[in-house]
Amino acid sequence: MKKRLILILVLLVSFILPGCAAKGDSNVIATVNGENITAEQFDGYYNMLKKGYESEMGSIDEAKDKEILKNIKEKAYDDLVLQVLIKQEAEKEGIKVTDKEVEDDLKAFKDRIGEEGYKDFIAKMGVTEKELLRQLKIEKMYMELKEKVTSDVKVSDEEVRKYYEDNQRIFTEPGGIRIYHILVDTDTEAREILKKIAEGQDFADLAKKYSKCPSKEKGGDLGIVNEQTNFVPEFKEAALKLTPGEITKEPVKTEFGYHIIKAGERSEAKKASFEEVKEEIKYQLLEQEKNEVFRQYLQDLKNEADIVDKRKE
Repeated sequence: MKKRLILILVLLVSFILPGCAAKGDSNVIATVNGENITAEQFDGYYNMLKKGYESEMGSIDEAKDKEILKNIKEKAYDDLVLQVLIKQEAEKEGIKVTDKEVEDDLKAFKDRIGEEGYKDFIAKMGVTEKELLRQLKIEKMYMELKEKVTSDVKVSDEEVRKYYEDNQRIFTEPGGIRIYHILVDTDTEAREILKKIAEGQDFADLAKKYSKCPSKEKGGDLGIVNEQTNFVPEFKEAALKLTPGEITKEPVKTEFGYHIIKAGERSEAKKASFEEVKEEIKYQLLEQEKNEVFRQYLQDLKNEADIVDKRKE
């Protein structure tokens, strides 16, 4: 859980437990097998989805983007209905998630991203910590229910071998030259760093200290670069002219800033053997099959449920 928590929160951020308003209450927007979803819950989740959309795609214009808003509202409704079904089914299957489990998961998440990162996350998602704990609880129910429903799903050795044979390109690592770089904002900064390199300072250490590219954490390592690599032309052309161990004598200017580029070792194209990748393929195919089985299971739950949409009443 600890490693995948950020992804889960992004993909499944909306799991809010339904309320218990009385039937016939005008505040109820839907019932799912007799269990209510309230307008407050809908509004809270809708606003969260809207915030999530805007954080990825930019601000929504209430006047011009009516279709987008309509789609977000429909998704909010559909998701909340499904979440109630998941909770109900998990309870039927005897799946129990304690408050301590959820609190431990949240603590691990906080430790991972730090106090300021957590505050930013809460603000970005538009949730309170109480709502976040609720979401995590339903998410754990979801994962445990999925595991139970798909426990009999298997992938045969023949399927794994066929996938490998049919997708040779995926398992072929292209040849090329390993490239490192340091990216800064100005030509002056770049030239100062070139001087430090000439004086014998370590390229990787300088990358970690001065580069503004995320690759700085790996000493500027961008991996293997070849003619097919999707880098801007100025950078790629300069990088591929270098011989192993060589560093550009002048800063290379691109739309991102000024680069100092270093070439590492050349490598030939290499295809991974079946034995090297068979477990990875098996896991991938198994997850795909489990996802499909569980998707159909949830669809069947929805088809069989007594769902009353009160939004237009």
